[in-house]
Amino acid sequence: MFATGNSDEARGALLRGLELAEELGDLRNQLRLLEKLHVFHQRIGDCHEAFTLAQQSEDVAASLGDSSSVAIANWTLGFSHYFAGDCKSAQTNWGAPMPKGDSSRSYGTNVAFDRDIQARTRCGLGSVLWVRGFPDQAMRIGRDIIKEGATLRDPSTFCICLIFTSFTSLRIGNQTDAADMIGRLLAHARKHSLGPYEAIGIGLRGTLLINRGQAEEGVGMVRDAIETLHVGRYELHNPAFLAASAEGLRMLGQYEEAFRQIDEAIARIERNGQLLFLPEFLRIKGTIVMAARQADLSQAEALYLRALTVAGGQSALAWELRAATSAARLRAIQHRIEDARAILAPIYSRFTEGFETADLKDCKAVLDRLG
Repeated sequence: MFATGNSDEARGALLRGLELAEELGDLRNQLRLLEKLHVFHQRIGDCHEAFTLAQQSEDVAASLGDSSSVAIANWTLGFSHYFAGDCKSAQTNWGAPMPKGDSSRSYGTNVAFDRDIQARTRCGLGSVLWVRGFPDQAMRIGRDIIKEGATLRDPSTFCICLIFTSFTSLRIGNQTDAADMIGRLLAHARKHSLGPYEAIGIGLRGTLLINRGQAEEGVGMVRDAIETLHVGRYELHNPAFLAASAEGLRMLGQYEEAFRQIDEAIARIERNGQLLFLPEFLRIKGTIVMAARQADLSQAEALYLRALTVAGGQSALAWELRAATSAARLRAIQHRIEDARAILAPIYSRFTEGFETADLKDCKAVLDRLG
């Protein structure tokens, strides 16, 4: 699964292992296999089945009762809650107290296993903290984990951490950190022959280029990554890459293809239950509508307002800020200054940190122009 892709053979082996563990009453291996099957279904984009497996993991961990088992269940549940858009629950799972070094007694004397789970969980926590509106905390967690990466036992764990922190750095707008982490991801994945993670690194590098305004080169890299990941049935990150490609195509003036890609991204996440990204994808579609040759301002505003509503339901303050900033810009164009200020100022006021990050600086600039 980690080296070549999400094949039926990999799934069959994991299911047979789980069947044997259940026949033997081996709860510890049931938990490990449920965790890997959860990863498998997340990777293929089947977030509904992954959530069921995460709930099974919670039941098995409760039967085992030790802190390492609970930490594994919290990792899987947090992952499912995060991608489903339940940010509060994800933060609860990933923010739970972690096991101490001696708690790995049930897994043998090597505490490396606990460190791997802790690293993944902390990277997840950093990601959800950004969505909840705490970008400074998110970046600190990501940097700390990457510094500790050399101590991790499992090379796939370090790749997972680098993927989480790379996406978070891109969303924060810290292109320097993002470039460093993406470079490390590509090198680490190649060193350990983790082909699917290398493809994600290529998609992330393409996204970074699009963010830097190098749209043509970036779109090409993202498309290559999407195709490679699709061949390996690794679909988890492809909606995000489709959205990045849509933004690049908008920059290039290729509006029809941009609409096709963002609509495909929205359809995928609605189908597979990966709703975390729905507010941002709706906002991106609104920006494409605004940029098109015959801009439909009422449609764009409706998309921004829907994005704002969905983000509020997810407790996703970062997505709320982006949607409100786009809506305020649109209203300013229409000379609806009070309406623009009314939608943006209250959301900006809810932030307590991150005022030097790209989104908050952008918001402040719009507010200043509004007076």
